[in-house]
Amino acid sequence: MENRQENTNNDPRAKLFVGGLNRETTNETLREYFEAYGELTDVVVICDSATKKSRGFGYVTFADYKVTRNVLKDKVENGAHRIDGKEVEVKRAIPRDDNSATSHEKTKKIFVGGLPEDATKEDIQEAIESLLEEKVDKVDLIMKKEDETKHRGFAFVELNNEDQADELCCVKKIHVKGKMVEAKKATPRD
Repeated sequence: MENRQENTNNDPRAKLFVGGLNRETTNETLREYFEAYGELTDVVVICDSATKKSRGFGYVTFADYKVTRNVLKDKVENGAHRIDGKEVEVKRAIPRDDNSATSHEKTKKIFVGGLPEDATKEDIQEAIESLLEEKVDKVDLIMKKEDETKHRGFAFVELNNEDQADELCCVKKIHVKGKMVEAKKATPRD
């Protein structure tokens, strides 16, 4: 396999996982396929350390994280991506430091916690929509039982698709009314 190009983009939203690769796929063929979408800062096919053979997956990182949206949208609109004659799985790479139980869950619902006391549904919606550049389906601001005019400091937000939840979870923190608040996938109730 070829040498890996050094990653110069630290935005976790710019990185995609590519699974199910043909064992003959190289960094170069992976690069050639994804360069059609935009400038790449990093391409790597993961190899077994002992045999030096492909393990069948890799990662690509784009200079502009917004390009990943087009790659993922293309999969939805035009069917699976095919590289070296093989259909591959392309999804947003979840950062290694995200070991939360929900980080790999497939969900469109996120939890937003640590909200300022004066935050409204509209404030939360505006913050998320400006980050995702997409409309939010629903914001459920959880109110206090003893005083329904005040919220409990958290909300659940229903997004349009699972990738939007993945993207927000890569960011982890969002600004709502000037305060950094936590954003993570909502834990499903059993």
